Amino acid sequence: LADGLVMPEAVFSRMKKGEFDYVYLSLYPDDLVALFNQMQAGKVDLPMVAFGGPDPEILRRFVAVKKTPYFIGTTWVPSDPHMKELDKEVFKKYGKNATFETVIGYNLGMVVGQVIKSVEGPLTKSSVITAFRKKSCYAVLGNRQLCFGPNGGHATSNGLSFARFSQVGMEAPKATP
Repeated sequence: LADGLVMPEAVFSRMKKGEFDYVYLSLYPDDLVALFNQMQAGKVDLPMVAFGGPDPEILRRFVAVKKTPYFIGTTWVPSDPHMKELDKEVFKKYGKNATFETVIGYNLGMVVGQVIKSVEGPLTKSSVITAFRKKSCYAVLGNRQLCFGPNGGHATSNGLSFARFSQVGMEAPKATP
């Protein structure tokens, strides 16, 4: 997006003409909302792909008015045996099924737990940062790893699958043998 969080007119007009098959999204909320609003106002409805997810409320609001799907790379695969176990525990405790948001939080908890366990000495901001930087990848749900680059930024994961969101709901990815 250009200054003012607006898609440059030259690119946006190409989107309107159908010169693109899909839009690959940034995960920065301000950028997403601005792009979603501009596309909605311009009546541009292309399939969208992102690795990770925006705020679920932003996504739900936008997908409700789209005809084309929104695909998100995720480690959440409900048919995976590890996910089924998490789902069973979540349902037992909260009376609802685990979602991709649940898995994001659970994986974050797993990373934080591993970092805390590796802290040497007193638990301080500095000792936690030092412990975090000792490794670049951490085990998460589903025998996967969540990896962080040396300069920060978004985490990456092995074994991503794609969930498909549309007006009728979400089609979860299937486990692969």
